[in-house]
Amino acid sequence: MRGILRQLDPNEFEQAFRRHADSLYRSGAATPPRFIAINGKTLRQSFNAFADVKAAHVLSAFAVDH
Repeated sequence: MRGILRQLDPNEFEQAFRRHADSLYRSGAATPPRFIAINGKTLRQSFNAFADVKAAHVLSAFAVDH
């Protein structure tokens, strides 16, 4: 999984995320979701200072209906 994430282009990922969030907003629902909750975590013991490996992070995003 880490290898796949490392191959992602950050700018392309951002554009894809924005398109996806926009499609959720314009989904045609009676009341479209207006908020997207974003949560980030740093994976414990995923860094290695000796080998200069930075910690791994996980980002989650959820459309919130209210």
